[in-house]
Amino acid sequence: MSDNRLFEMDLYDIERLEVLRGPQGTLYGRNATGGVINVISAKPKGEFAADLNAEYGSFETRKFRGMVNIPLAGDQLGIRLAASHFDRAGLATNTVNGEKLDSRHMYSFRATLGFQPSDSLHGYITWQRFREDDTRLLTGKGACVADPGPASVGGTAVTDPLVRALLSQGCANARLDPKAGNALPNSLTTFFGLAAYRSGLASGNVFAGQNFSSDIDTVSASLPVVYKAREDIWEGGLTLDLSEGLQLNYLGSYQKDEVESSQEGLLEQPGAAFLSTAFAPGGFVNDPQLGASNRLTYLNANFRTSEQHFHELRLSSSFAGPFNFSLGGNYLDYSLEQVAGVYSHTLTAFANTANGGAPCAANVATCIYIDPTNDLKGNGHNYFLGYAPYKLKSYAAFGEAYYELRLRTH
Repeated sequence: MSDNRLFEMDLYDIERLEVLRGPQGTLYGRNATGGVINVISAKPKGEFAADLNAEYGSFETRKFRGMVNIPLAGDQLGIRLAASHFDRAGLATNTVNGEKLDSRHMYSFRATLGFQPSDSLHGYITWQRFREDDTRLLTGKGACVADPGPASVGGTAVTDPLVRALLSQGCANARLDPKAGNALPNSLTTFFGLAAYRSGLASGNVFAGQNFSSDIDTVSASLPVVYKAREDIWEGGLTLDLSEGLQLNYLGSYQKDEVESSQEGLLEQPGAAFLSTAFAPGGFVNDPQLGASNRLTYLNANFRTSEQHFHELRLSSSFAGPFNFSLGGNYLDYSLEQVAGVYSHTLTAFANTANGGAPCAANVATCIYIDPTNDLKGNGHNYFLGYAPYKLKSYAAFGEAYYELRLRTH
């Protein structure tokens, strides 16, 4: 698997784990130079079995794992169903609306059909689904010691406080102490703070004299936190005994993965509101993607979609004689599209100010097009949007031969 949700989902109904020291390319193909960790899920057995495990903990934590194994035709055909469900309330409190953030709500389901129509042929087909929809935080609050800017440059005093602020690093080069490193960065050193200043929404540092809350589980966010993940995997394997000591193995899979996440960058609201301007009456900026606000904030959003096909064929021997071998090949077709967006009311305000408040068409190069829709993957120039498509096709062949030297003694 080139892309997966293994860091999120629970490892449930597992038959065994294999940790194999590398290199393992002759048995497992590509990306196995350093070794292999095999997670082998349980397959259908020839007798009925069921299991259920439930846990309850603090923060309304609820976890369930269970499986049921159903033989349909003795050892020849069976199905095994397994599932995992995890819920937990948020650990962080949003002081803007009292909402609990950094919650977990996810489940995974697996169905495996096992079959053995003859003594020489057996295989399985597995479908696994994973879903997550919660307020998982991808970053926490930052740590910062405020930097007011240099008092002098090259021996020349910097007396203008605005110039000094513009020359600031935002956060000083200082030891970060939990009790002293909770300042907010100088907004004039940020892209969004500069846009606020250039569009007339701010006259200086909107975070001046402001600190984060000392409680690391308290945040202040006006925009919703979104985390959604979807994954479906179809996998199958066949093992055919061609003759005594000669075996053919096939493994194939198809996987589709989608992730959408968004959250505010600083998780803190500035104390200073925007100034009232001709394009922002009362200091409120109506951003098509983010809504209306009179405070500096910005949203980070990421969208990731991947698709993968994988096939492997291996021929191996287990002869009683001194010679044995393993030969195989695999094919991987993987595609990925990553979209990263950064949005802010100040960017839209800057675009509107630069355009003189006049509407701008999407294909006009002399002005900044403001996307009128709330689509975070649109074609507006009032936000930063980066596309990173990636495609990979890989072919590999591998093999190994063994000959056992036998010494005779008299």
